[in-house]
Amino acid sequence: MNAKHMKFALAGLFFAAVSLGACGSDSGTTSSSEAVAASESVPATEGTSETSDAIGNSEVENTRWRIVELGGVAVTGEDNYLIFDSTEGRVQTSLGCNSISLPYKIMNGLQIKIEDCASTFKACPEPDREAELIKALLEVDNVSISGTTLTLNRAKMAPLVRLELSTEDTTVTDVTDAVAPVYDGAPAIEGTTWQLVQLGGRDVNATPESHMLRLEDGQLSAIAGCNRMRASYTTDGGSLTIGDVVATRMACPDMTDEQELAKALSRTKNFKLFAGNLTLMDGETDLARFTPVP
Repeated sequence: MNAKHMKFALAGLFFAAVSLGACGSDSGTTSSSEAVAASESVPATEGTSETSDAIGNSEVENTRWRIVELGGVAVTGEDNYLIFDSTEGRVQTSLGCNSISLPYKIMNGLQIKIEDCASTFKACPEPDREAELIKALLEVDNVSISGTTLTLNRAKMAPLVRLELSTEDTTVTDVTDAVAPVYDGAPAIEGTTWQLVQLGGRDVNATPESHMLRLEDGQLSAIAGCNRMRASYTTDGGSLTIGDVVATRMACPDMTDEQELAKALSRTKNFKLFAGNLTLMDGETDLARFTPVP
């Protein structure tokens, strides 16, 4: 691997770590009560009317916006975009490399809540900027629009993201193919050895040899410190159903991790892929998170 490729690979790993922190931490999100409190102090802006029970904002949604400023720093390039897709209920965005998708809801015309996230995983020249964009979107609690300028804000602070109406595409119609799917289906998780890095919300410090998961040809194998576990599984898009977990019966000094992983596997109903990492989930609840083993 030459120096240039090594640089991009390391950049990709950095993006994964930073972005997962932004997506997995409650500190980067705004609770509903916080959003309501913040929006009460945000006045209606020029070009946007506010009503007490409105859901959505036709001036903001289903329009292609170009990101021109992020955290007060200019964003260059014409291939970045952001779209509030009301049909899917998701923000679709990119800074020109990875495609990022986050669920959102606009209330009272101006108040907004953005949460969770999923992304493609490419080694990008500036992964820290993508992580910064994700963090900013998770902090946004209100929007304002004036003419062809849209700003995404938190309370009355300086705008977190500033956008201009795109002159290329003004609807979602031609964007579908440009936005990578949130889930790539079974091939995205099968045939890869995954190292366990988080379990039940706590970090797991271990090696791929002692804490791993692999799904292939309908058979799951896993280990979390001592005994080896096996189960059958089926997957369809973002859903994942795991059958009864069986394990060897060695007496181990500490079986906490494997007991918790066995419970997590039995509860799994779906999965999420973000920045190349795998999260097993029970609906909206994260159960266990894994990173791919090279």
